[in-house]
Amino acid sequence: MQVDSVRPLDSSLYEEKGTTTVTSPSGDKQSSSYTAIHVKKDGQWPISRLFEFPAADPTPGQQLSQLAWMVGTWKDRGGSTSVDTQADWARGNNFITRTLKVSQGDDVLLEGWQIIGWDPIENRIRSWIFDSDGGYGQGVWTRDGNRWLVKETRVSADGSESSAEQTLTYVDQDHCTYESANRTLNGDLQPKSTRSKLIE
Repeated sequence: MQVDSVRPLDSSLYEEKGTTTVTSPSGDKQSSSYTAIHVKKDGQWPISRLFEFPAADPTPGQQLSQLAWMVGTWKDRGGSTSVDTQADWARGNNFITRTLKVSQGDDVLLEGWQIIGWDPIENRIRSWIFDSDGGYGQGVWTRDGNRWLVKETRVSADGSESSAEQTLTYVDQDHCTYESANRTLNGDLQPKSTRSKLIE
């Protein structure tokens, strides 16, 4: 149970509002909202009336709020190339949009655009990415504490197919780490990639 508010209606009458979550042996959770009316009697505050109703399902934006830390400007600190990323909430706050720019010195090698949203059918975060060369891809996200595993598949403009398991780890509001493992290109295993990023 979580009590959200308690307010007096008069000196011997209080209204309490909150939410309850019931977890079944299988791990399924069901939440409800409640309103309880407490009436003072013999120095105690028993519940006189109780109203309970199903809690509203979280909106896509509320589900996606776990990635709110990503919003802002990030710059890659490792490797011979630099990666600049800008993440923003889309109108309505139900999607996060990211722009990416890969550079080597003053030369821009690649640009990309990513859309991150909540998939209500699979009940998970999903992303779609497109690059300036004509490639595209999609990914599914799984959270483990302050880490997010993104299983991504891509198709390049020349038709080659690749996949990777990317791990984004939130460190603090100024730092996160990035790792790409189990990388394949047309079925062939590729080297692992590890980078760290710093917010600007």
